[in-house]
Amino acid sequence: YTALSYVWDPPTLTAQISIDNLPISITSSVHTALLALRSPYEYPYLWIDQICINQDNIQEKTEQVKLIREIYHNAERTIAWLGPRPD
Repeated sequence: YTALSYVWDPPTLTAQISIDNLPISITSSVHTALLALRSPYEYPYLWIDQICINQDNIQEKTEQVKLIREIYHNAERTIAWLGPRPD
């Protein structure tokens, strides 16, 4: 899998995606990154904390935060998303 590290923005959920026909709300930073990285051939499996960790479950978030270092370490590659290219 490829892990995505991204610049955090205010936690306002501004976009919605669909995974397995289920709607998931995401921030604009993650949405922009997904649009830029959307090739399923180059990145068939993306790990993004905002999507892979249930943000509404405090216990799950607490447990998963302890594993973040290991998740990034075990990733085949990690992409650091700093935002879109400036014009």
